[in-house]
Amino acid sequence: MFKRGRDENEPWGRVNPRYVIDETGLEKHTVEYFLRRLHDAGWIRTASRGRYEFVEDPRETDTT
Repeated sequence: MFKRGRDENEPWGRVNPRYVIDETGLEKHTVEYFLRRLHDAGWIRTASRGRYEFVEDPRETDTT
């Protein structure tokens, strides 16, 4: 969800829990759990209260 719109040159990289819940149908506690895990792993950061911002995807890091 954080990368949605990136390839179309549209705004991307930020979500809030309500958006994720509405788009996925997941339960609130499930969304909050996974957002915490992504935050703890350093993939996302808190952009403002209730909004998260994509930082990086380690799978895309160029190791050459």
